Amino acid sequence: LKNNLSERCICSRFAFYLQNLIAHSLEYNNYIVDVEYNRKSDEPKKVLGDSKHITVDLIVHRRGCNKHNLICIEMKKSINGRKIKGIDKDKDRLCIMTSRNSNFAYRIWFMIIAYINTKKLDIEDTFYLKNLSI
Repeated sequence: LKNNLSERCICSRFAFYLQNLIAHSLEYNNYIVDVEYNRKSDEPKKVLGDSKHITVDLIVHRRGCNKHNLICIEMKKSINGRKIKGIDKDKDRLCIMTSRNSNFAYRIWFMIIAYINTKKLDIEDTFYLKNLSI
């Protein structure tokens, strides 16, 4: 954050730390953290009934099926507290990924802001589906 790196670079480093935490978790150690992973088997992820591809910045899942999709994350950078471009579209993607009517069925989403001036990551918004077993 102190070097004002790209959003993709910040997100990939965040994924590295998150994967380390998950790997040491008894309950979730068989989950994988992927950055901009856009595959369902060998096909690009698409919204049901639409030809549009969909990708979020970071996901926590088990590869190969949609039954064990856990977390999806979008990340944005903020410099000098300026309005963040594209945040609404990112949140829309997160809503699609967690919709009960979607073919992705992620259980939790986070919108994370990387504040360059204060060198902090903040959770801007979150959503989780209640009463779903993993």
